[in-house]
Amino acid sequence: MGVSRPAKRKRGVILRAVDAVDAALAIPDQESAWLLPAVSTGLRLFATWRPDVIYSTAPPWTGQLVARALALACRRPWVADFRDPWGRAPWRGDRFRFAVSAGAFLEERIVRAADRIVFVTRANREDFVRQYGPTVASKFHVVPNGCDPSEFERVARPAGEPSEPFTLLHAGTLYAGRTPAPLFAALRRGLDEGVISPDRFRVRFLGTLGLASDLAALTRELGIGDLVEFLPRVPREQSIQAMVSASALLLLQPGHAVSIPGKLYEYFASGRPILSIAEEGEISALIRESGIGEAVTSDNEGEILDALLRVMARAATPVHPPPRALYDGGIGAANIVGILGAVACGDAPPAAIGVGIQP
Repeated sequence: MGVSRPAKRKRGVILRAVDAVDAALAIPDQESAWLLPAVSTGLRLFATWRPDVIYSTAPPWTGQLVARALALACRRPWVADFRDPWGRAPWRGDRFRFAVSAGAFLEERIVRAADRIVFVTRANREDFVRQYGPTVASKFHVVPNGCDPSEFERVARPAGEPSEPFTLLHAGTLYAGRTPAPLFAALRRGLDEGVISPDRFRVRFLGTLGLASDLAALTRELGIGDLVEFLPRVPREQSIQAMVSASALLLLQPGHAVSIPGKLYEYFASGRPILSIAEEGEISALIRESGIGEAVTSDNEGEILDALLRVMARAATPVHPPPRALYDGGIGAANIVGILGAVACGDAPPAAIGVGIQP
């Protein structure tokens, strides 16, 4: 016997209520249970030692609340780092309205209380400027993320042999809508048009497949199963070796116009051409600035195929690495040190802190 419609409706109401309770307990995030123990530990530490400045980075957003409480209790200056949007995160449209309101409320308290606010992208800073106005924006700064270039400098960079197929590599987990389905459609079109040779082309996915869809089945359905390889996660050094050895690198980042994944900085450090399928925004702007890749902002298979062919042409000639300032995390770390030092000394906000970026 099937479940009656009223019973289904009642079950739906109960599940919705459970989800609402879970959302309330997860304000500001899933790490909220860490808040009071962390503040307590900080207060015990400060009983015998006082820092010159408190620095917090988030997400998780609970860390910002911990830092706010400690800065207030100990009367110390505070620098808050936003690695992602919070109250207006564009990819969090599925949240309950009360959770959105709570995030906006807490974000405003953090922004107004901190002595400096650091962002990792220009778009995120611009969003906060629009939200809070030019007066508060005087303490906003952009310090991009980066990676450790020495990890890539230590691995061998093999010379490609003419007999080897062109290899497009995606290194890392596929999750949260980062689907290669549009690329697969473009590959099918490339085969049909004769611009991609099945014997001379491979797409390799190295890492965890966190998507619900069956990508292997999709490749078989499109008749490109022989072109696509799915490999398990490997130790970091092997992943770096695979990146520098690939013909080109693939970045999938739909729905994120204001954030930049750490993977992109590693791709820059590898020195290989990049094909990016992402929203128009920070990622596409940075790839164009680097001069090392192609950024496609739609899921149109024809546009993706054209961009892929341009990347293949880049890989066939000597590739000039992008400016080191675009990916060297040591430069960003030095800028963070400068901000912390200025706050600790009580200096006025500097005119510009970042890598070629005005606040």
